Amino acid sequence: MRHLWVLVAVLGFCGCGPLMGPMTVRLKEDQQKVIDGMWNNMLTPADRLDRELLLDVVCEYWLFQLGVDRLHMVAEKQYERGRVVMEIDCDGRSPGSDQFTVTLLDERGRTVRRERYGREEIEARTTPVTEEEAKRATELSEEDKARQAERRARILAATQPAVVR
Repeated sequence: MRHLWVLVAVLGFCGCGPLMGPMTVRLKEDQQKVIDGMWNNMLTPADRLDRELLLDVVCEYWLFQLGVDRLHMVAEKQYERGRVVMEIDCDGRSPGSDQFTVTLLDERGRTVRRERYGREEIEARTTPVTEEEAKRATELSEEDKARQAERRARILAATQPAVVR
């Protein structure tokens, strides 16, 4: 039952879906031990859970993302001038190598732009996940709040048609 409370606390800060940013949530050591224990319990013996229960447990506790050793995801989006390929690579044993890559391909599939972002850069731009981070976000100076508002306005403008001059 203890593992439920740890996961509820973790999930409570993650938002309402598994990936709330282009990076996995980093767990504290005690939270990781809970996840590892759940997997060991579920898979000992290997056929302990039937097919449906295995899926239910993995989905209920987001075990497809939380506490995994490695995660690689690819998402693609067509746009009128080609395709965008977004890749998320996370390695629990080497968090410094975690990355989010955005690649723009033209109509013929040739790379026209590639941007790589590390975990630190991503976490600096995503929603706070701990109570402490959320509290710090509310204690911003007026200047910082103005900078954030300007950044949000630029983000919104970036999704609108370009102004041709």
